[in-house]
Amino acid sequence: MSKKTFDQHIKDHLLQETETATNIKEETWNNIENRLFHDKKEAKRTGASRWFMAAGIVAMVFFIAIASSTDIVQAMIQNIKSLFVEEKQQEIEIEGHKEKQNIQLEVNEELRYVIYIDDERYKMEIGDTSDRIVPAQELGEQFPEVSMEIRKINNTSREAEIEKIKQEMDGLILREEENIHEPIEAVRIRAIAEGESTWDTPVYKWYITPTKEEQVFIIKQSYFLEAAEGHGARFDQMLESFEIVNE
Repeated sequence: MSKKTFDQHIKDHLLQETETATNIKEETWNNIENRLFHDKKEAKRTGASRWFMAAGIVAMVFFIAIASSTDIVQAMIQNIKSLFVEEKQQEIEIEGHKEKQNIQLEVNEELRYVIYIDDERYKMEIGDTSDRIVPAQELGEQFPEVSMEIRKINNTSREAEIEKIKQEMDGLILREEENIHEPIEAVRIRAIAEGESTWDTPVYKWYITPTKEEQVFIIKQSYFLEAAEGHGARFDQMLESFEIVNE
């Protein structure tokens, strides 16, 4: 789903829920007016008691407003999945060959993102501060790590995170740093392990999204040189479906 289409779904849903909450508020105020001012002759209450009743009803209005807002938030969270199809098929090109694959929706409501993964070849591991997409079948000990980690960092900026990544590159050679628009809009940093390049030389790629509300997402891919056109290409293909849902 394109970002434009996703944003329209969000907008339509909020408008619908806001209209419902507005109707409840208007109905409540009408009831207040009727209770207080419908028949002044019958209302022989003291001024103090009338104000006490009014205060109680106003408190009720505030409660309804808060409850309605909470309902909207909860409905938004619960309906993230409803904005996307659970499973779909796509065609990708791997090592020069086209193939069709089924991809499955994964949603992290806490980190507020969605992504489709090839669940025949990979699985999602949910962590406390980050998630990892790893091969469904464990690789042998002779293979370097293969994973795609997704993290959200708060109270930071893209520039600060880029600098931090560079400072932690012990034993790595920086090969690339550039602004890109595919597979996502981000700054991409690519590095490779120092030393002679062999089939199992570790390769790393970081994708750092633009700063929004002092938050950035960092997607780190880890694989090895021989797997660049396999796991590396599949990771990028999955990353094309990555959507931040709190925008």
